[in-house]
Amino acid sequence: MIRFILSACLSLLIAQFVLAQSVYFDSARYHFENGNVKRARPFLNQALEGNATAETYLLASRLENHEGYFPKSIDFGRQAHTIAKANNNPAIASAALIEIAFSSIELGKTDSVLRHAELAEQLDTTGLNRLGIPLVRARYWHSLNQPPKALPFYQKALTLAIEADALKHRILALTGMASLYFSLEPNMKRVMSLLNEAISLCDSTKHADIIARNCARMANASMVLDNLPRAEAYLMRAKKITDITHNMPVESYVLSSIAILRSGQGNLQESINIAREPIRMKRAMGQVKALQNDLLNLAEWQIHLKQYAAADQTIREGIATSSALKDYVYLNYYYRHLSTLDSLTGKFSDAYSHLRQSMIFKDSTLALQNAKAVNEIREKYETEQKEKLLAEKELKIQEQRARIVLILSIGVILILVFVVVLLITRNRHRLRLAAEKQEQNKLRLQTIIKTQEEVQQDIARDIHDGLVQMMGAAKLSLQAIRPGDEVKSLLEKASRASAIIDDACVEARNISHQLLPYSLMREGFSSALRELVQSSFATYSFDGQDNLELDQAIAVNLYRISQEIINNISKHAEATFVKVILKNSATQLSLTFEDNGKGFDPMKVRKGAGLVNIMTRAEVIGGVVDISSQPGKGTITNITVKL
Repeated sequence: MIRFILSACLSLLIAQFVLAQSVYFDSARYHFENGNVKRARPFLNQALEGNATAETYLLASRLENHEGYFPKSIDFGRQAHTIAKANNNPAIASAALIEIAFSSIELGKTDSVLRHAELAEQLDTTGLNRLGIPLVRARYWHSLNQPPKALPFYQKALTLAIEADALKHRILALTGMASLYFSLEPNMKRVMSLLNEAISLCDSTKHADIIARNCARMANASMVLDNLPRAEAYLMRAKKITDITHNMPVESYVLSSIAILRSGQGNLQESINIAREPIRMKRAMGQVKALQNDLLNLAEWQIHLKQYAAADQTIREGIATSSALKDYVYLNYYYRHLSTLDSLTGKFSDAYSHLRQSMIFKDSTLALQNAKAVNEIREKYETEQKEKLLAEKELKIQEQRARIVLILSIGVILILVFVVVLLITRNRHRLRLAAEKQEQNKLRLQTIIKTQEEVQQDIARDIHDGLVQMMGAAKLSLQAIRPGDEVKSLLEKASRASAIIDDACVEARNISHQLLPYSLMREGFSSALRELVQSSFATYSFDGQDNLELDQAIAVNLYRISQEIINNISKHAEATFVKVILKNSATQLSLTFEDNGKGFDPMKVRKGAGLVNIMTRAEVIGGVVDISSQPGKGTITNITVKL
């Protein structure tokens, strides 16, 4: 027994822990998706404690990527992928690979990016994964400065995002295309147009960091067009946003752009002071690829201000960074700057040596470009050969297709003939059913009219045979009074007339109750039904809630149905006991009549006017009537009405 109690307590604690983890995760995801990363992080840290799920690690990967901590993002992405694969969850596994690829691109580690995209595509291409895969490929080729290969993937991602109504992915695709065109179009018209469209789609509460980054991009485009006032306006707007969000990747990008703007305005020392902060941020985030350009700009400004020692240190760091990345383009720039610095400081031998090194990297860059061009030509040639082979195969396929089309045409004709015959048969069946339904409706209408006529005749008969005769008797009693009658005789005749009038009042009240009982209007359906059962049966039981509030139309029709059922029991059932049950809930009401009469066989009994009247009234109020009976075992009639 003690072991059972301990086991139950342990199970309860585990359930509470799992529930708490789920609540933390849901809260973190809600705040992250609504752009509030600061509030999301503490909830996510709680969710990561203990046995975290693949979804939790995936959210952590996305949050770290958003905040610029790309190595952490990759680690969490790998954990999410491992757990998702073990739990046979391909959607989460695919999403984790996409996050790993995005973070790898930001770190300049692009060797495995396309492989990750390919594996993600094999695992799952539904939902947001379908949009993320082309974005990964677009950013990969973009990072390698190959716009012709990147642009089709950006366009595909944009098309899919519009089809899926995925706002954030649509904004990211537009932003990527704008960044791509930045290096291709000197007039910047298309760049500004795409960025304006992206910003117009942004929700300032959810996409503040995207707005800030795009404002910085528009500022850079304005600087290319020598419109420095407009560039400053965009950058100040971006800085106001980053001062609130403190998103490190965006903040470092904005500060780098402000430093470039200040250099364009002639404030080189201010540029140097500003540039140190984004450089610090990118070192902290491990963004070595983006760090290269900042170091290059800083070295150039330091050389202009004759801060040669600082410039030498900056260039050395840049060379180390680009060497690690094997980025020959930036190595060319760094060694050229180092050669210039050596010349200015009188180190002409070193200047010559560094200039030669710069030329080597420049030649290497050209060699790489030529190799890329050769590869593109080879790819085109191989594509042409493949197209020729495909054309020959296509001709054979067309011949086979022609035979298949002939066979299919014959099959289609046969199917069409069959369908036409089927449609004709179904149409005839439909017409027959419509005629039967029309006949049933006609019969139902005749039954209703007949029932109403019978009720009116009964009321007229009751008034003529009862109320009118009583009032006539009362009149005769009053006419028998003579002026000379004694007081005693006068009182007897008046008393007799009064008694007859009292009986007439009772009869009038009974007739009016048949039309619409006062108890139904005054005390409600339950009380009226109880009174009706009490007045109709000597022995009965009534189980129902008092003070039941019903719509008037439902109450009146249920009361008439009850009258009809009670009338049928009295006339045909020969019952000695009747049980009435009235149940109700928030959604439906159930009324049941159960008698111990002789019963009947429902399959052998023809529907009379009373039963049709019951069915019709139930249909009017959206109710369903169910009658269950067997010979010698009584009858159960149940009416269910949805409220």
